[in-house]
Amino acid sequence: MKNYSQQNIISDSLTNNDELFSVGIFSGVRFGENSPDVDAGWTVGADLEMPTGKGWSIKLQSNIWFAKGYEDYSKYQEYYYPSGKLTAYNLALKVSYKIDFNDLFVQISTGPGYTYLSNDRYFSSHPDYISLELSSILGADISKNIEAFIECRRQYITFYYGKSYDPWLLGACLNYNFY
Repeated sequence: MKNYSQQNIISDSLTNNDELFSVGIFSGVRFGENSPDVDAGWTVGADLEMPTGKGWSIKLQSNIWFAKGYEDYSKYQEYYYPSGKLTAYNLALKVSYKIDFNDLFVQISTGPGYTYLSNDRYFSSHPDYISLELSSILGADISKNIEAFIECRRQYITFYYGKSYDPWLLGACLNYNFY
């Protein structure tokens, strides 16, 4: 015989029918990359999340990251010179899946993004970069309306001239849920 009360508890934890949307802010570290082109820096951003039911949601996430860039014009890529501060503005539309465990939760999300990169040394900017976002979240419910979590995120940013940046972003986040 099935235990229907246990089945309802699991089912209820996967649906967010009473939550309309949530708004969040985050700040953290942008780690350096495997290549010496870009140093570590910091990131800040915000997101808007709308649940679609049974743990699924759509998330619009924007962030800005700052880092120092380096260039090498030598044949063997052995002499790197500072090329100024790089600033990237990123906007991503992601699909997320969230699993609640009482007051704790795990969430994974992925989706495409648009990136605009600027360099303060050359006063140049490069729009129209496409990125792929992958992120995992471990969080806790502080109250009915407030969530706090740590987000580990990877951005795969490809440029039209073949250059790419693949930073890791690690940040602390706060979300406010509207019911």
